[in-house]
Amino acid sequence: SSGINAEWPLRPGLQCGANIEFNVGRDITSITASCPRDKASLVLDHMTQNLVCPEFFNHELHQAKVDALHQTGVALSDPATIMMEEANRLAYRGTGLGRSIYLKAGNTGAIERNTLLDFAAENFKDSNNIAVVGVGKLLFIARLQTSVRVWTL
Repeated sequence: SSGINAEWPLRPGLQCGANIEFNVGRDITSITASCPRDKASLVLDHMTQNLVCPEFFNHELHQAKVDALHQTGVALSDPATIMMEEANRLAYRGTGLGRSIYLKAGNTGAIERNTLLDFAAENFKDSNNIAVVGVGKLLFIARLQTSVRVWTL
């Protein structure tokens, strides 16, 4: 889990009983939700809106940074994690995949609202970087709301 407070932008989805989860990895960021069928269009609408027009506030990032540093400490106490970090650094030097996915204490000051908005604008700007995967007719709503690539299971 990314540690970013996901509650405020997705509050309507959470209030209708959705389980919303954020996951961040070396090469993918995912937002998943499960909810009652009759609330799926509401949840999808809010998830899409927050992906297309994200909002970040510096006061919310404080706890996210604390959580990320804690997760870093836990992860890097495992020799297997350290080995995978080094393997990726060597295999993908000079690329994003070669960078650590863990927050260094010295980098916490660089994480602020504008940095995240710039990242979102650069990486979530077109359908080549975004996929909505799901079941049923609700994916038609996603096609109407955004230009994201949609796959149906």
